[in-house]
Amino acid sequence: MKRSIKQEEINESKDIFTFNTDEDLTIVWFDDSIDDGIRITLEQAHDHVKICHSFDEMTSTIDNIRNEKIILITAGRYSREVLFRIHDNEKIDTIYIFCLNVSLYQDLIDEKKYSRLIGIYAEYESLFTIVKQQIHLILKHLSIFNLFNHNDKPIRDLEHESNNYLWYQLFRDTLMTMHTETEQCKQQLIDYCRSYYRSNKKFLEDINTFEQTYKSSDAIYWYTKDSFLYRFVNKALRTEDIEALFRLRYFLKDLCKNLKLLFDDNFQTYQESLEAILVYRGLTLPIKVIDQIKQSVGRHVSTNGFLSTTFKRDVAEMFQVHT
Repeated sequence: MKRSIKQEEINESKDIFTFNTDEDLTIVWFDDSIDDGIRITLEQAHDHVKICHSFDEMTSTIDNIRNEKIILITAGRYSREVLFRIHDNEKIDTIYIFCLNVSLYQDLIDEKKYSRLIGIYAEYESLFTIVKQQIHLILKHLSIFNLFNHNDKPIRDLEHESNNYLWYQLFRDTLMTMHTETEQCKQQLIDYCRSYYRSNKKFLEDINTFEQTYKSSDAIYWYTKDSFLYRFVNKALRTEDIEALFRLRYFLKDLCKNLKLLFDDNFQTYQESLEAILVYRGLTLPIKVIDQIKQSVGRHVSTNGFLSTTFKRDVAEMFQVHT
């Protein structure tokens, strides 16, 4: 049975489900009676939002997705079969059940058998809220460790990998020495971001705010804020996108400078205590990547991007992504 949806809920769905083709994330919504308003909105939103009307169409869609995380939303009446047949697929990040009666499927949560099943929702608002949070977490944690393994050549080509690593470090250092404190550099960044996020109304509003209010001292605030900048920065660093990094030079230099100032302000305190600084970061990784890290103890491990950390382990654990 189709349910009606309010116009404001359709508008909210546009902000949540509209993101760029290269965000490494696809949303699959499986429901043969999805509301026409949502269906039309999502189908027009982006190629990375897939609406499926049959089980075969859903499985085929998932099979055809390569190298991306998948958020799966399924109608309640199909949820048991979906969980039985799809849950353990490594491409699936999280699963959400959308239905008219939550109690009919509550046992699926209570059994704690399906770790990727996050929740059961009967209202668009609650579903959109939790999916938005998960998208935020996924995109924030997509930065993966690059391992520069000096002994195990079958995993990495030492000569090729080392050269790439050193070249990238040199490029980064060059960016930091460039003269970027100009309106031209700022405008190049803003114009590029407007083009990049041209379909996302919320991010376009953020870009306008950034253009009107940004100061160099605000760099850390803007990076930690749920906005276009942290996604753009993380994506560029993770993929070592030279063009994007060059466009970001205006902001990246401010961010690095502010982080260095914070470090200098706190370094003396920790230096006097003669203790190492222990921080935590919540991050869920595939087993094979964890095994790689374990095998690389004592070797050179590099991260592409900025790592947000905390002094409290329990806080870090709250930010793990379900995979």
